[in-house]
Amino acid sequence: DESRKAVERFVAQEKLPWPQLFDEKKGTTWDHPMGVYYAINSVPTAILVDKDGKVVSMHAHGEELSKQLEKLLGKGS
Repeated sequence: DESRKAVERFVAQEKLPWPQLFDEKKGTTWDHPMGVYYAINSVPTAILVDKDGKVVSMHAHGEELSKQLEKLLGKGS
């Protein structure tokens, strides 16, 4: 979104529990420093993080995500 107020209303309405990044510069969409650092170029972007806050994977989807989760959490019942 280009309007911070619109983002804040949406986050409050939907009760989103995760942090939201918003770049205040007009005309820029993907220039937030954290977005640049993690090479975010689409929404949504899934980032798998372990219990210590360490990024485990930026590209775990489908079967790879299942493998990564099993490594982190153990085999499901």
